[in-house]
Amino acid sequence: MVTQNLLRALIIHLHPDEHRRSGGSEYYIDCPSCGKEMQRRKCSFSARGSKPGYHCFSCGEGGGLSRLAELTGLESGNYQPMPEPKQRPPDPPPSWLLDPPQYPVGVAEWQKYAPLPESLILEKRLRVGVLPKSQCRHKRLIVPVLDDGLLVGLRGRAIGCSCPKWLAPGGTKLSRYTLYNIDAVKPGSVVIIVENPIDALLIGLADPGAVGVGTYSTSYWRDAWTETLIAAKPRMVFVAFDNDLPGNGGAARRPEMVRDWMRTHDRIPQARGIKLTNELQRVLPAELYDWGNAPVGADMRSEL
Repeated sequence: MVTQNLLRALIIHLHPDEHRRSGGSEYYIDCPSCGKEMQRRKCSFSARGSKPGYHCFSCGEGGGLSRLAELTGLESGNYQPMPEPKQRPPDPPPSWLLDPPQYPVGVAEWQKYAPLPESLILEKRLRVGVLPKSQCRHKRLIVPVLDDGLLVGLRGRAIGCSCPKWLAPGGTKLSRYTLYNIDAVKPGSVVIIVENPIDALLIGLADPGAVGVGTYSTSYWRDAWTETLIAAKPRMVFVAFDNDLPGNGGAARRPEMVRDWMRTHDRIPQARGIKLTNELQRVLPAELYDWGNAPVGADMRSEL
């Protein structure tokens, strides 16, 4: 389309990308008539609407994109359609994902960690073993991250070592991850978002009317997961990250948590649960789970 080609040529020619308005289709520029600088945000051009062009709110001048090209030295007949930007090829999967380790089931180890029925352990393909290419070489509880039944990642929970509690194999790409247990969400479900994927499974066992989904960490949320939730059409969504400062902010016990936190930290962390709830409320019926006066660090497992 000529208008779009010319718009892209003007963007290259006038360098206004850093002054793009929200929405991405309108650009501030130096006015070609009165010279008002783009930083003053008085003159802009756009291809939006039935009459694409430019206008200056300082001097009142304006016109079509071809006129703007003429005034700024980019003659309308001299521009060439810009090629579409090349798409970066996706990163290749790590070697361990191409040839996944074969782990034993380890029902006893799993049931020592959480009251899961053997049938659910087998259904969710929970295993026990050493994570590939990991900083920890000890045996862990292994949680596979599945997308339509296909393995896309692994999470390992420490069970007998002082290494970090949860780890992923080396080479893990978060972009491959799905929300844990998202396949269990059906239209009309009540969804409870938690950190720990096993807590997500326990929610469904304790309350058949609710579905737990796990984010693996408070900081992992991706825009694609929001779109996945919207498509699932839940009746209600509760964000129930752990009752601490990085999770849900501490709720009724926040002053106490802040005092304890500041003994060993320089600043108070942002409550990820509050941030996520605010984001979801724009597109879904969502609420922050009310921990009330629950103990410091309480998680959904302690509530069930």
